[in-house]
Amino acid sequence: MISIENRKSRSENFESKNYTFEEIKCAPKFTYFIENNNKIDFYYQYSNKENLIGDFETLTQNKFGISSSFSNKNKLAINGELNYYKNKFKGNPNSIIGYIMMEGLQSGDNLTWALNIQKKITKYVDLNLNYFARKSDYNPVIHNGSVQLKANF
Repeated sequence: MISIENRKSRSENFESKNYTFEEIKCAPKFTYFIENNNKIDFYYQYSNKENLIGDFETLTQNKFGISSSFSNKNKLAINGELNYYKNKFKGNPNSIIGYIMMEGLQSGDNLTWALNIQKKITKYVDLNLNYFARKSDYNPVIHNGSVQLKANF
């Protein structure tokens, strides 16, 4: 899939938040179905972003990833994802525009991974476990997680 996107933001009070992005993406994906709704995806995404105003920042991003989705008759669903990003950024990576263009990642090599587990405990109670982490070249791993116990009335 190939797409061209334009995104704009204007702020009267914060000129450093103004941008006009033009982005070209190419994102092929291969999906292998194991059985029923169980699958594994292999994907690649090439992205080229340019800021057409201000400091004219540019980003070339290569993303390689694998994701999986498994569910069974016991009402258990597990979803996982692993991504590798290679960001080549021209501009100030510590600016607001740099943060937005790189979607919170850093210039250079980045890894992200996530795991989501959903279990139906009873007819009315569900348990959700979520975990997300990221790692960049010169920063330690950042871990995020949540647990949700949900009752349906």
